[in-house]
Amino acid sequence: MVCVDCGKMASKFRCLDCALQPVYCCTCCCQTHRRLHTHQVQYWKGHYFHTAGLWETGLVLNLGHNGSPCPNFAEFKEQENDRQDASFEAAEVAGPAVPTSPVGQTWAVPAHIPIDLDI
Repeated sequence: MVCVDCGKMASKFRCLDCALQPVYCCTCCCQTHRRLHTHQVQYWKGHYFHTAGLWETGLVLNLGHNGSPCPNFAEFKEQENDRQDASFEAAEVAGPAVPTSPVGQTWAVPAHIPIDLDI
């Protein structure tokens, strides 16, 4: 299969929510869905498409800092990796890592559930 964006072969992700269910390579799927993070994607297993998560394309949603990674985030990420729940799989979400911030941790978004930051 060929990626609809870059024309690269071995494209294995398709989006069920985009018009005509296009097939993307991993990089283009991630880039295209940076602002479409609620879309459902599937991964080609050789004989059939299997449900996948956008996190499998490398998608990370950065909260705060206008969508850019928080400059203080790296030191907190390692601590939060131990607390990830397998049922949260749509994408990795990175919140501000400022210690005084109420959102000073990594947030995992449940698949297809809107984000509510009023904690």
